[in-house]
This record gives sequence, structure tokens and C-alpha cells, in this order.
Amino acid sequence: IKQKLLINIERVQSINIEDKKTAVLFLPMNEIHDIGLLYIHFELLLKGCRSVYLGPSVPTDNLRDLQASFNDIYYISYFTVEPTIDKLDSFLKEFDETVLQTRNEKLHILGRNTKSIDPKELPKNIIVHNNIVELITNI
Repeated sequence: IKQKLLINIERVQSINIEDKKTAVLFLPMNEIHDIGLLYIHFELLLKGCRSVYLGPSVPTDNLRDLQASFNDIYYISYFTVEPTIDKLDSFLKEFDETVLQTRNEKLHILGRNTKSIDPKELPKNIIVHNNIVELITNI
């Protein structure tokens, strides 16, 4: 499946990019389940969105470095095993303070470990999606 996704991502990357915003797709440290994120990358490219796929185990500091290269970023991440449910609140709070608030950007999250989140208790810049279709439709 991963090989097919990579081949098709290569094919659609030649499509004209219409969106001025940049989607940055990453998985947090120690999260390695990347097939869902690869599929989101493919769907965004297919829609003509500018999409940067960073992959698994990306340190938060690296995301701040991207702000020097891209304007109007929105981040997308998939939480399957990391951050664990007991560390999720602190991860999201730190992410909001260190990455999102510097330029009022957004983080879109989905995955198994987001099911227990109450969206009303999240910072305004963090949006939880129930599935990939919902995410792609609402971006």
C-alpha cells in the first residue's frame, strides 16, 4: 500500500498548486504510523494544495524552523500511539504556545488517540477531525 501511495504521490506532484497556504504533515516524536498521513498528503496534492510531508518522529523545534521558509502554514498530524492519551493535553498546549501562537496558525489532528479529546477544551487553533474524509473536506 505504501509503495502505491508513493508512486501516486510522485505522479500528482506535477499538478499545478493553486493554494497559497502550505500544509505541513508530520508525526510527533516516536509516532511511526505514517500510511494515513501519506494518504492525506496524496489527497491534498490531488486537490492542488501545497503540501510538505515531513514524516514520522518530527521534533517540534523543526516545525518552528519551517516558519522561516513558508507563509500561512497549517499543520496536520495523526496520533495513533504518540503522544499517549495521558500526555496529549500537555503536548497540544506546548505545541500551541511554541508553534501556533507565533503566527496564529492551525493544527489539524486526527487518529485513535484523539477520540477522547473534548474539542471545546482545546485551544482555538487546534481542530480535531473524526476521519480523513472530514479533514480533507474541511481544509
